Amino acid sequence: LSDNMAGASDRETRSDVSKKRNPADFALWKAAKPNEPTWKSPWGEGRPGWHIECSAMIEKTLGPTIDIHGGGMDLTFPHHENELAQSTAANCACGVNRGGVGGGKKRLVEPFVKYWIHNGFVKVDSEKMSKSLGNFFTIREVTEKYHPLALRWMLLGTHYRAPINYTRRALEEASDRLFYCYQTLSDAKTALSVLDAESKDSADSATETPKPPTGIAAEAVALASTTREQTTAALADDLNTPACLAALSSPLKTLNDLVSTKKGKKAIGRNVALRDLINAVEDALLRVGMPVKKGGVEGGEEEDEENDASADTILHALRALALTRAGLTSADVDSYVARREEARLAKDFETSDAIRDELKSKGVALMDGAAGAGTAWRPCAVESE
Repeated sequence: LSDNMAGASDRETRSDVSKKRNPADFALWKAAKPNEPTWKSPWGEGRPGWHIECSAMIEKTLGPTIDIHGGGMDLTFPHHENELAQSTAANCACGVNRGGVGGGKKRLVEPFVKYWIHNGFVKVDSEKMSKSLGNFFTIREVTEKYHPLALRWMLLGTHYRAPINYTRRALEEASDRLFYCYQTLSDAKTALSVLDAESKDSADSATETPKPPTGIAAEAVALASTTREQTTAALADDLNTPACLAALSSPLKTLNDLVSTKKGKKAIGRNVALRDLINAVEDALLRVGMPVKKGGVEGGEEEDEENDASADTILHALRALALTRAGLTSADVDSYVARREEARLAKDFETSDAIRDELKSKGVALMDGAAGAGTAWRPCAVESE
């Protein structure tokens, strides 16, 4: 109660306090002041108090009780505490709704708000974001160089109640992790499609009883179940999105092992393992608002058609934006790759390494394939500005 005393937050003067019957009271109606809009009331000309405005809007548009009420941490006191007090008093006085049980009035058994969601502040390079500091930016400006999903991934990486420290490095790392996630899903789906096609073409597939997964495939099936449990538990724990994303690290690594390692390729039940892990990862992504497209992968939760995008579409956009940030074109990268290949053939490894490092400093990582497979590239996090 002492925190709710008038003046505790330096919002009111001594004269304001002297007008109250109790110093802990707050205003429901403000007396008219010059150059302010006013309305007539039994208490004279004036306007609603700051807190009553929100209670009135909620009551009119949503009803006497709502599921979720959001706002910044700075609104907890006094705004939300006062809003809660007045709405509870208006709708739940003496345990009844609107003054009594008779005349069609019903007892209100629900609280005014079921869940209060208070988000942390946004900081830029550890400083509070503000126009006065010159570190203010808009989402539109950010998405000119970074994929909107990279920004979403970065935000999901911090618990909503904690301060969000926006840095270019954090956004670079989020973009890099996003690419890794969707590239892994794309590769895994390609491998699964090949396995399914081979199974259909096999003459014995219709009569053979599939062998149960063993080795790494059996471990992957168990991991898929564990991933579902971990991601569900994380989101049930006050919407712990950082823990949910962290739980995807092991299944993503295992998917890559199933796709690219000798042990993974030879695993019995590889198709079952791939399908289970793909579905587990995509179900988790859907729950935190990351789009996925499940074409051809059976057994997953039903996706939202409005939240539906293929991994290849997202990967293409991430690559294009990486080139934008680097100030390069696809032709430029091809030129770098050609010059590096010439240097490698001439055994000029110093020049070859210098070309690779120059591109990496711009956010473009070169990946050499097997002999004759050529060199591909992918976006990577820029180490320093």
